[in-house]
Amino acid sequence: MRQCWLFTVVGCVVGSQADAQVVGPSRATVADTTCSYSACALRIAPSWDGLGVVRGSTGQRVANLHFFWPMDVTDALRGPDASVAGADSAAGHARRALHLRRVGAGFTDAGALAIGVAILRAIGAGHVSKRDQVIAGVGLGAFAISVPLQFGADGELSKAVWWHNLRFARPPATPAVTLGGAAVTAPPPSPSLTGTWDVEYTLDSASTNAPAPTVRRVRGRLMFVTEGTAARGRFSVDFAPMFGAPLARDTAAGSVDTTTATEVFGALSGTDSVQVELIPSVAHGGLSMWGRIEGDSVSGAWAQRAYRCAARGHFRMARIDRTPLVVAPSPRD
Repeated sequence: MRQCWLFTVVGCVVGSQADAQVVGPSRATVADTTCSYSACALRIAPSWDGLGVVRGSTGQRVANLHFFWPMDVTDALRGPDASVAGADSAAGHARRALHLRRVGAGFTDAGALAIGVAILRAIGAGHVSKRDQVIAGVGLGAFAISVPLQFGADGELSKAVWWHNLRFARPPATPAVTLGGAAVTAPPPSPSLTGTWDVEYTLDSASTNAPAPTVRRVRGRLMFVTEGTAARGRFSVDFAPMFGAPLARDTAAGSVDTTTATEVFGALSGTDSVQVELIPSVAHGGLSMWGRIEGDSVSGAWAQRAYRCAARGHFRMARIDRTPLVVAPSPRD
């Protein structure tokens, strides 16, 4: 029993260190600065056996989503660094493209086989029988079913390429204004959390003390109003499918504007660092987020607070409205 407990603790420590290496704040990058867009951006190049994915102006092929025997292209679309902007979305669309292509390829292959059998039977018999017509009809039907699936896979692959190339995006140039005939560069706006944000949480490491997750990605909203150097507000995210229970299950459930169960606190430091706490009034079971803010986007890592072997992952936020949240007072205010 003592050895089992020891192995559990060691496994938690090793797992936590590995997770820290993967999702720590130092990896919350916004763009890939190691390669230029012209050299490393991906594009789609049609070929006779599928849609090829090629890199840069040289057209080096890095993957191919085959029509007849699809192979996994997820790694190529995710790229070597899974922490850069758009990597997880690129991988998600690549997986959906592969799934649709495999289903479509099944119908395509079955249709080709049925039509081939019908032709060979007709050649062998010297005439087209009723059965040959039925077999050919089944083949044509399979082809018809495969067409929207194949086009759907093409669309998902196109989205995956778009998300992959997002890592090469650069912030817009700082606008210049003219004062007394001299061009003066206007300072960039100060970072702020004020407004409403779409947020997506991706699970990298599940908690060993909770039920197995039914999903590895959930989405919701964070809403802030700035108060001095900090921001407070509310969140609306259903973590139950990921954690097996609501976040900080020991807090009282209730209205989004009157309970501690939906409170969120945010703070900015330096020029681009951000720290966000979900349910900051509880030490056990809330969620901490840290990352980097650039304009209307934030990316970084998250972890449950105070749980041994707690769940960890990474997140992306996009601001959709700059209107400050009007926070109703909680019962204790």
